[in-house]
Amino acid sequence: MKIRTRIHINGFVSLILVIFLGALFILASQQLRRVQEVNDIVDEIVVGVFELSVLTSEYIAHGEEHTEIEWQLKHDTLTEIFVLTEFNDLLQKRVFERIGKRHNEMKSIFNQLLENPEKELEARLIRQLSVKSQSIVVDAHIFSEISRIQVSQGQQQINILTILFISLLIFILIGSSLYVSNLVSIPIGKLVQGAEIIGKGSLKHRIDIDSKDELGQLAEAFNEMTIKLKKSYSNLEGKVIEKTKKLEESRMELKKQIEDLERATKVMVGRELEMVEMKKRINELESDTKK
Repeated sequence: MKIRTRIHINGFVSLILVIFLGALFILASQQLRRVQEVNDIVDEIVVGVFELSVLTSEYIAHGEEHTEIEWQLKHDTLTEIFVLTEFNDLLQKRVFERIGKRHNEMKSIFNQLLENPEKELEARLIRQLSVKSQSIVVDAHIFSEISRIQVSQGQQQINILTILFISLLIFILIGSSLYVSNLVSIPIGKLVQGAEIIGKGSLKHRIDIDSKDELGQLAEAFNEMTIKLKKSYSNLEGKVIEKTKKLEESRMELKKQIEDLERATKVMVGRELEMVEMKKRINELESDTKK
């Protein structure tokens, strides 16, 4: 596989991981936004319940008409919220339904109080209304706490995903750098080292790169070149030895010829000396004869 292809695959895988984690981050953000929207509704309900409880206490204490009107308005406002609101979370849904039930029960008891019942019945209705008011406040506290926990959990998920996202980016950057370094730098280092060793005359050395990419092909070509160079060197060395042998044979033959020539020269010189000596004797004999 070529280096470019490997780098592209590495980048593609990294991109997929980033997109996947980014999608999780977006989904978690959307979920947190929905939880916060629900929390806003919960806060509105809780505030309304507390205000209704305060108005209930004021009406029980004073029984004033304007308090009655405010109580009715607040109850109608909460009723509208209860009608228009739904919760998907099972626990929230149960508490919400319980608050709605107590809310309706308070309305029924309050209406009975408005009918000016007898003292004994009025006292019992006031106690019931007070108990329902306290109970709905407790449920509102529970409702608010559940919502707060869900918002906190959603925020924790966002924080965890943010940390994971940043960690993944760092991991991808470091991993990609190491991958490219191992993919390119190490083989190039082997090529440089091999070239230096071969340059010093060690033609038996081979560059060990097993990859099938461009650097592996380059190493293979380098090794083939070294093999051919070694063969050429061996052939050249053989030719040099052969030439040296022939030169040595020629030198020995020439030396022999020189020695033969020297011997022949010595023989010829000896003969010339003998001839000179003979001429000298002949001359002496001729001189003696004339006398």
